[in-house]
Amino acid sequence: MLYSYIFTFTALIFGLHFYKNRYPQEFDTIFEQFLVSIQSSESLKPFLPYLSIICYNIIYIYSFCQVTLNKIIRYTIPYIRDAANFIRSKIDNYYLCFNSNGNTNNNTNNNTLVFQCPELSIVKSEHNDMLILDKPSSILQLDSIQYELSDLRFVGLYLKYKNGDTETDNIIHLFSSYMNFYVVGNVLNTNFFKYYLQNILKINIDTNKPFTYNLELIDHNLKEVNLDESQSIIIRKNDYQVMETNKLNIEVKNVVEEILEELEKINIEEFKEENKDDIKNDKNVDKNVFEPSTVIY
Repeated sequence: MLYSYIFTFTALIFGLHFYKNRYPQEFDTIFEQFLVSIQSSESLKPFLPYLSIICYNIIYIYSFCQVTLNKIIRYTIPYIRDAANFIRSKIDNYYLCFNSNGNTNNNTNNNTLVFQCPELSIVKSEHNDMLILDKPSSILQLDSIQYELSDLRFVGLYLKYKNGDTETDNIIHLFSSYMNFYVVGNVLNTNFFKYYLQNILKINIDTNKPFTYNLELIDHNLKEVNLDESQSIIIRKNDYQVMETNKLNIEVKNVVEEILEELEKINIEEFKEENKDDIKNDKNVDKNVFEPSTVIY
């Protein structure tokens, strides 16, 4: 019986802690109303000193449990992560062997284009791995796309999107039995989340208004990260990178411009090499035309 009381009390405390972290404004409003109702109650005024002592002890116990739990998490999380990676690798190897007869090469010939728009293309492999590409499908060679799976797994990913007058909280699942977005190089940005809301969660988006949202991320190290539409998440092999979208676009643009400049130089040199005889003759012609002629009378 005592264990059930302790368990109920602990669950209540952590439930309040979770609600306070997820909805801080609502929690503060409810707590203030609760305090006002107690202080204004005539029947509870004689018991206010005892209630203060009880509340103090509850806060002390809660703080002690929170510190102890944080120590336990810091100590055990490396072992839990190693065990989860080991189990996931075994499951992935079994899944790949079962579905591809032992062929674990990520260069497949059965890739399928599942979504496309001017800003985004989603390609799905035969192993249900989802590749997020910023290229139009017209220049994609689906049968020769190579990719690498990431070992990263987020604990939680929550997107708050204001649709009209209502704000909705949406859980973003990057891994399931039919899709896996944990692919090295995938970029989770505004275009991706717009695709996810419309096509995965079937939520209508008002295209006449700017697409703004708040993203709450609990990463693989149990670190809480808050992002918005001006930032992007880049999936890497064992971790992730947060980058400003404008900075990311500038870097991509610079790389593209460098490639185009190099291609232009190569094309000019090849053209000169292939037409050097014609260019030489043209120079001689120009010289004869513009050189003053000598006339003998």
